[in-house]
Amino acid sequence: MVAQPRKTHLTPAFGLAVLTALTSFGCGGGSGSSGGTPPPPPPPTPSTTQVVSLGAKQIVYDSGRQLLYAAVGNADATHPNTVAIIDPSSATVTATIPVGADPHRLTLSQDSSYLYVGADGINSVQRINLTSKTVEATISLGGDHAGGR
Repeated sequence: MVAQPRKTHLTPAFGLAVLTALTSFGCGGGSGSSGGTPPPPPPPTPSTTQVVSLGAKQIVYDSGRQLLYAAVGNADATHPNTVAIIDPSSATVTATIPVGADPHRLTLSQDSSYLYVGADGINSVQRINLTSKTVEATISLGGDHAGGR
């Protein structure tokens, strides 16, 4: 019998299934370590699935901190218009960072010092300092909020 490869599926904007196995798959983002230091080894494969319910539009994984960041839109009842910080080993939201209306896209800086958030509702990109967990800069993309010029 041939073992089938294991698949991991996340469903943003519904019940966001956060598997502790995500840490071994990278799930977007990354530590971007410079200087040749390899990333930490992946944790052992978990035997259970843990669920965090968030109206997330995108998630990225920070392998250096072993955390997930989720862009939580304005329709979420618990954490609207925030970036939720999730500990995948316990499937808990450990903190939230208020951001502009309707955050959508996320990306980590190469050295994982900053998280960039595309906020569709304010037509801007925001830079979050991950040490202080605060928005340090907002960069307007111009035009109206509906994508006009």
